[in-house]
Amino acid sequence: LIADLRFNKELTIGEDALFLAELIKKSIKIKIIPNILYHYIERDGSELLSCYNENKITEVYAWEKISALFSAETKGFISAKARLGNVSRKLIVKYSDNSLFKEKYLDYVFQIFNNMVSICSPSK
Repeated sequence: LIADLRFNKELTIGEDALFLAELIKKSIKIKIIPNILYHYIERDGSELLSCYNENKITEVYAWEKISALFSAETKGFISAKARLGNVSRKLIVKYSDNSLFKEKYLDYVFQIFNNMVSICSPSK
């Protein structure tokens, strides 16, 4: 399954999630096991924990790509859209006072977040 898959080199954050989603999409059968086989370590100085830089926006791009892999209303699509909304919220909260983020990405990320909120809001 992995033979033709590669990490997307345009992404700095989220490239592993996209790789895994592409692998899941190619899979014919998936079995869930109770074993913990993946341990994620957040190191001081890692890209994920560092101050704002333009690589942060690649996590949004990754989850947009993951959402596009799955048909609407599937668990993969719903899960990816929820994560996209959460990533957008996180960026807005953490970096809305950063001038580079505000100038280049805030409107875009805010629009994504608002779309996720409207999708999840109960109908009136």
